[in-house]
Amino acid sequence: MLETTLRRILFALCAGAMISGCSNTSSPAPTTPTVANISGDYTGTVTDSVHGNYTATATLAQHSSTAGGTIAQQQAGAVTDAQVILSIGASNAVSGTMVVDYVNGTTCTFGTTGTYNS
Repeated sequence: MLETTLRRILFALCAGAMISGCSNTSSPAPTTPTVANISGDYTGTVTDSVHGNYTATATLAQHSSTAGGTIAQQQAGAVTDAQVILSIGASNAVSGTMVVDYVNGTTCTFGTTGTYNS
């Protein structure tokens, strides 16, 4: 008898859960803002108020709205590597952190912001 009562209670709970889950009203799926795809290889000139102009190359990979990679900067005959991680906004605004390993062994961390323009 106890087993039959437990089965009825269990059936009533399951039926109630199924009925409450069968609603005709549906919410629209959340939309994800489209962000620029900035993955790829880049080469350009950096203008630095302290060190002047120098060449830099970058390789970035992207997943969703986050990109990262390595920037190699060539100044005074030496190559300095920087690791960068960026968040990309819907308006193509980028912001993140850059870690630079200088030739002399010093490591510095910088915040960075900008706008991606294809």
